[in-house]
Amino acid sequence: MTLHELVAGSLPQWGEGAGDILVGDDEATIAIERFDPTLRDGLSSFFSQALRRSPDERFGNAEDMLRAWHRAFEPLDKVIEEGGQHRGRRAQA
Repeated sequence: MTLHELVAGSLPQWGEGAGDILVGDDEATIAIERFDPTLRDGLSSFFSQALRRSPDERFGNAEDMLRAWHRAFEPLDKVIEEGGQHRGRRAQA
């Protein structure tokens, strides 16, 4: 949840955003539109798995999660290699 808040500026929400997140069947609503367009696909994939309601569907361990986090930022490496400019910095976890 903290990583989502860092990159989106808001916490993810479950259901209508009110009440206990442990109640109900809704998956998290991820603020995809608030992600940098260069990173949107990777971050969406990362958070979709990291915030799954079922623990069995989340990352198996911290190393898997860290690898996925780094993969989400690989498009920045490509922009830099191609000589492009990007306002953000490569995130380190």
